Order: sequence, then structure tokens, then C-alpha cells
Amino acid sequence: MAANSSAPYSTSVQGAIDWANAVARVRANAGPAGGSPETNARDLFVGALLAHADANGEVQVILDHFGLTARDVVGEDYARLSPSTLAAVLPYVSVGAAPSDEIEINEIFEMAGMLSPRGPIQLLHLLGGMLSAPTQLAVALDHAFETIGEDQRAISVSYNDWLSGAPQQKEVAGESLRTWLREHNPRSPVGIAGFATDDVAGPVVEQQDLVGISPESNALAYLVAARDLVPPLAIGLFGDWGSGKSFLMRDVQRRIDRLVELSRDQPQNESAVWKNIEHISFNAWEYVQGDLWAALLEKVFRTLDTRVVEASLVSERKAPIRVELERQEAILVVARLQEDTLSGLVHTLEGKAQKAKNELEERETEAKQNAASPDEAVRVVKEALAEQWEESRIEGLDPELEDLADALADAWDELRSGPALFSPYWRRWTHVALISAVLLIVPLGTWALQTFTEIPEVNALLATVAVSIPALAGWLRSATKWISKQRRHIEDAQSKIETMRQKPVDDAEEALADAQARLAIAKADLEKQKANVSAEQGRAMDLASQLNAITPGKVFVEFAGERSTDYRSKLGLLGAVREDLRQLEREIVSNNTAAIDSAMGYDASVPNRIVLYIDDLDRCPPAKVVQVLEAVHLLLAFPLFVVFVAVDSRWLSSALIEELHALRTLSQGKADTPTARDYIEKIFQLPFWVQPLSGEERGAIVSGLLSPAIRSAGEGTAPGGGVLRLDDVRTSAIDRMIGQSGSGLRVETSSLTLSPEEVEFAAHLGPLLGDTPRRVKRFVNTLQFLLSVRPPLGEVGAHAPRQALALFAAINDGLPNVARHVFRPENVTRALGDILSDPEIPADERVRLNDWLAVPGHSVWSDVAAVEIGERAEMVQRLGFLRPLI
Repeated sequence: MAANSSAPYSTSVQGAIDWANAVARVRANAGPAGGSPETNARDLFVGALLAHADANGEVQVILDHFGLTARDVVGEDYARLSPSTLAAVLPYVSVGAAPSDEIEINEIFEMAGMLSPRGPIQLLHLLGGMLSAPTQLAVALDHAFETIGEDQRAISVSYNDWLSGAPQQKEVAGESLRTWLREHNPRSPVGIAGFATDDVAGPVVEQQDLVGISPESNALAYLVAARDLVPPLAIGLFGDWGSGKSFLMRDVQRRIDRLVELSRDQPQNESAVWKNIEHISFNAWEYVQGDLWAALLEKVFRTLDTRVVEASLVSERKAPIRVELERQEAILVVARLQEDTLSGLVHTLEGKAQKAKNELEERETEAKQNAASPDEAVRVVKEALAEQWEESRIEGLDPELEDLADALADAWDELRSGPALFSPYWRRWTHVALISAVLLIVPLGTWALQTFTEIPEVNALLATVAVSIPALAGWLRSATKWISKQRRHIEDAQSKIETMRQKPVDDAEEALADAQARLAIAKADLEKQKANVSAEQGRAMDLASQLNAITPGKVFVEFAGERSTDYRSKLGLLGAVREDLRQLEREIVSNNTAAIDSAMGYDASVPNRIVLYIDDLDRCPPAKVVQVLEAVHLLLAFPLFVVFVAVDSRWLSSALIEELHALRTLSQGKADTPTARDYIEKIFQLPFWVQPLSGEERGAIVSGLLSPAIRSAGEGTAPGGGVLRLDDVRTSAIDRMIGQSGSGLRVETSSLTLSPEEVEFAAHLGPLLGDTPRRVKRFVNTLQFLLSVRPPLGEVGAHAPRQALALFAAINDGLPNVARHVFRPENVTRALGDILSDPEIPADERVRLNDWLAVPGHSVWSDVAAVEIGERAEMVQRLGFLRPLI
């Protein structure tokens, strides 16, 4: 240990010394032949971190509590450590060596010994020595704490108070320290700047901050994420090409996400920041060939998708197709039901047709087997032959249909021959009497005439014959009629017999034919219906494709592309988009209200705020630049959006002058005409200049990017003794605590507060401000933003620092020519009154400032200089539309 310290130290302190020696080798890039470089206080601080590298290590606990990393303490100029560079030197570190005799390390160990009067120096005592000993490390710690608004001296005193009663076992010391800090050193809340809109009525990959933009990034992130901020807000990030505008924008986005992450476990009504912030990045250059105006709106609605609302312009295009699709789907449902019904009918009819076919086959078999009813057939034949055949012959008929049919045929043949007249006809007595009478009339008549008259025999015979002819004719008619009757009976019987034999077959054939006809019709209907279903399905699919093709991008681009000389077309588009945004506003505002009121329903998928990042605008032609600005101006009519626009202000001004003819008169020497700056001021409520990189910042980037490639110089054999081991815990600590600076972000926030005296002073600055409500509000916004940037300004000075800041912000806003003189590098130490004597300052601005200084109580500010507000002097200039001088 150091020569002037007699107290022994623990194993963990020895570990800190060994790791400090290893770190010093990396810092000095010393190989095996490089000797042992002298260890300094910053090396010892890093060594203490690595000696107890887990989450309960004392160094890590105190840094984590305040949102810092070791890099914030040792500085950006310190060696860029990595696990690989450190592992390369470990074999050459002499483990167990005494601490360096460097003066500051001696002072740290002496203070640590004083903090541990009753035992060996432990790591927690060594950290106390680092916090309390008057060394450059303490200065670095003070600066790191100051940047986040904390008092290092108060922290040191509090830490020593904890040491007086701290546990001695390292396993619980870290937990005890963490609890102590939460109770006795709660992190001071970050003041979030308020913001006044122009409305008179009312995940990015984490990157190292190698150029020192953390303060402004944090301030912008707090501003944008704050619940107290009521958009709209447009932030213009101005700077030359390649000055880091895009990097700053991404860094702000990353820090917003980090704030959201820090507030994850807090209820929304207790969190000062919104927990669901939607980022929408829009690279204007990618859409330069299309309509930027429409593309930007498309990106907004496409990103939000249907979580909130669907663009009415899109809904209007989709509405008739949706109606038609719904109707078509209903038609398709009915068509499919009809197809199913027909399919079932075909199945049923197929069964019936098969059944009819089977029935026909059975009837045909029965007909061949004379299986018809025999009794009925015999009765019919008997009735038909009753008068023609004798009873004995009829009774002997065979009941088989074939035999009955043959009998009828025989009877028919008999009627066609003579015997029919000489047998069955004569079985009736009337027929016999009739023919007998005819036969008797002739002889009896002849005899009578000869006997009782004198008529000759011949005449008598002729007369008798003449008298008998009618009778004979009657007989013939009777016989003919009987034969005809018998023939009819036979024919009827034959017909009946044939019917009895064929009717079942005919019926079965008819039934089969009917079934087959119905089946054929049903099958035809089914095929037709299938074709109909296919056609209806095709129409439905076509409508669905049309519906899917109606994206916000296509609609906006098509709508914007429908050029017309009729101005109402443009009004129609603007009206539709405004209604979309108004509906979006209602949904988000309503959901935000519900998020604050725990009794109301809250949809976590709906964003609380929309942040739009527009980049590469200065790569677009003038016409496209104006399109985007028009779209931004439209978005700013709704309290939903925070818009970042990164652009080279020179290109922006030239684009406006080229596209807007009214702005060209300035270049023609006409006074009292609008300027490009007037237009820009109307769009952006918060201008911010991104400064070009200084030489030191460029060097920091080089160092940061190349540090992973650093390796230890030379080769050699490691000395004897123990060897330090780089485990996963220490590897993680190097990456997290040394490889990057802390974000400085914290979930503890509060609204920015001003004292009554500060508010009164700011009000007195009114005569120096711009002459429009918009410019006055921009001054208020700028002042609050400047006061919220960390580290906070001191409380005392030759002039009240916060009031001095307000004065210079007012001059920068309302007296731009005076500001150009005040902030010249050669003038930052000159008194304000002295600067006013410069003849280059326009008379009107000189008079306004002199009149203000002449007001009682204001003369004290004549000798204020810009240097009194320190680094804020540069920040004041960067919050304006003119390029900073500092």
C-alpha cells in the first residue's frame, strides 16, 4: 500500500489495486516490455468497480442510483476499455502489488483509512476516500453529479454517514447502500419544460454519445415525452449537411424510449411521461419521385394501421366495395346453400332412380312369370265368353294369363267362322223364335193366300216372301249385332288381359323414366349451380382483392395525383384528411383521459402521443420541400403530433424563395415583405441548431470507433504469481459501466418551476421580444427549455444566472442583430452596455435595448456578459433560426 498509510486493507481493496494496474496497462498501451505504468486515481476508480463488479458492488450501486456510468466520471478522453483489450494485458499484471505512490492515490488511501479507524480498509471505505479526498477524481465526480443536478458534496457527506453504521460484509453492503441512497439521497426530479403552442385559443439501436449531445438530447426527450406538453409542436433541427442532425434525432428517439422503459412499472396517472409513444420516421428522400405530401400522410396512417382509426379517405374508397363485398358474400352463402340442396337432391334422386330400375326389373320378371292376379283375369274372360262358349268350356279355362289370352284368340277366330252362328247364337230362345218365325211365315203365308184367295201360287209365294223379307232382315241384323257384341267383349277382354299383364311393367318403366328425368334435371341444375358458385366466389375474391389494394398510400397518392383546375378538388382532399386527423385526435385524447383516470377503460395499444421524424429534407428539390412543410403545417393543426424536421436551413430558405413567389421580393430589395424566415418561424415552434463537430469531438469519435480494435503491444511470457480473471460479471460491467456514458435520464420528473421574481423579470423583458404572439410564445418555450437543460444553473453570481439567461434569450429572439454581436467569440466577455456602442448594430435595435436598460432597476444589466451563463450561451444561439456564432 502507499508509504504514508499504515492501515491494512481487505482482499477486495487488493483486487481494486490489481485491476487498476491492469486498466493502467490498457490506458498506456503497455505490453510485456512496457514496464508497469503508473496507476492514477481514475484507474483506481475503475479498478474498484471491477473488484466488486456485480449489481451490489458499492461503486456500481452509487452510479446506478444516479443514472451514471464510470465513463461519466473518468471522462470521454479516458481509454476505451473493452473485455478483449483488458483480457490481453491480464497475464502481465503482477497480482498482489502495493498501491501506487502517486499523490492522489495516497490521499485517497489516507482518507479511506480515516473512514475505517477500527479495522482494515474495505472497498466501501476506499469509495468513501474517492468521494471525500481533494483529488482530480473528486472534481470529476463533482462534474458528473453536477450534470444531472446533484450535489457531490452532499452525496459525500451522506455516504460517510452511511459508512458510520454500514455492515462490514460485502454481501449486504451494496443492498444497504442502495436502501440508504433511496431514503437519504433520492434523485432530484428533472424539471420538464412547459410548452405553449401556436394555437392562440388554447426503437433505435442504442449508440454511444461520442460528441457530447446528452444534455440537449435529454432535454428534448423530456419535453416530447412529458404529459404536461400539449402538442402540436414542431422542432426544427438545423445545421449543415453531415453536422449530426440525423444522429441527434435518433438519439432523442432512443432516450424517449428509455424514459418510457424507466416508467414501465409506474401507473400512467403517476408517471410524468406518456408510456406509449409512437415513433414514425419519414425519410423524404425515399419518396422524392412521388407525392411527398400524400406519402407522408400514408406513412402516418399505415404506421397507426387500424389501432386507432382508419383514414376516412380510405374508408370512403372502401365503403362501396365493402357493401358490395358483403352483398356478394351473402349471395355466395345462398349459392352454396343452393348447391348443397341440389347436391342432396341429386343424391336422393339417384337413389329413387335406382329403386325404380330395380322395380322395373321385378315387374318384368313377374310379367314373364304370369304373376298378375289370376282371379280378375278369369272373371274378365268368363264375362267376355259367357254368351259364346258353353259353361263347361268356360269353367275349364286355365287361369294363367297366357292361356286366357289364347282362349280369347280362339273365340275371336270362332266368331270369324260359321260355327259361331250355329252354336252360341242359338242358345238364346229369342234368336231361335225369330228365325223360326221367319222360316214359318213363307209356307204359311203361301198356303193362306192360296186357300183363302184366288191369288196364283206364284204370286202367293212371292207375296209371302215379300212379307217375310223384313223379318229375315231383322234376324240378320240381330245376328250381326250379336257377333259384333261378342267381338267387342273379346276385344275388351283381350285388352284387359294385356293390360293386366303389361301395366305393372309400364308403370315401372314410367316411374323409372320419371326418376331418370328428374335426376337429369337435378344434375344439370347442380352443374349450373356449381358454375354459379364458382363465378360468385370469383367475384367475391375480386372484391376482396380490390379492398386489400385500397391502402392509405394508394388512396392518398391517387387522390393527390388527381390534378384539377377546380380548386374544390384540393379542398376535398384537405377536408378528408382533416376529418381523419380530427377523428384520430378524438380517439387519442379520449384514450389519454382514460389512461389518467383509473376508473375508465384504457386501450394500451392506442398511442398516447405521435412523434414524427422527417429526415433528409435538404436532399429534396424545392417543390418537394414545400410539400412536406405544407403537410407539417396541416399536422400541426391537431394536438397530436410532435414533429422533428432535420434540414439545412440554407437549403430550406432557398427552396421556399424558389417555390413561393411572394418571398422573392426580398431579393429584389423591397421592404416590408414576407421572408423565408417568416415562413419558417410560422412552421417551427422550437428551432435548434446542431453545431459542427469541434476537433476534440471528431477525435472522440475516432477514438470511440477504433477502441474495439485496440490490442496490447508486443508478446512475452507472463510473470509468475496469480493471474486476474475476466469473468462474465466483469465483462458485463465493462460493457455497461465503462463502455458507454450514462443517459442521465431518470423517471423522477417534475414540472419546471420558476420563482415569482423570475416570472416577474421575464415579463419585464416584453419590450425586447418579437412583435407577434407566435414569437412571444416561442420565447417562453425557449426559456423553459433552456432552464430545463442539465446541469442546472447556479443560484448565485454577479447577476442572477437564471435571469441573465432569460435576458440573453430575449435578445436572441427579438434583437437578432444585437445577439449576433453579443455572442461573437471576441465579445462574450464584454459587458452588454459596452457592446451597444458598436456602430454595426442597427439603430432600431440599439434604441429598444437602451430604452429597456433605462427602466429603473434594469440598469444593473448593462454590465452583464454572455460568459456569465457559461455553456448556455451557445445553447441560446442554437435555439434560433440563425447560425450560431459561438
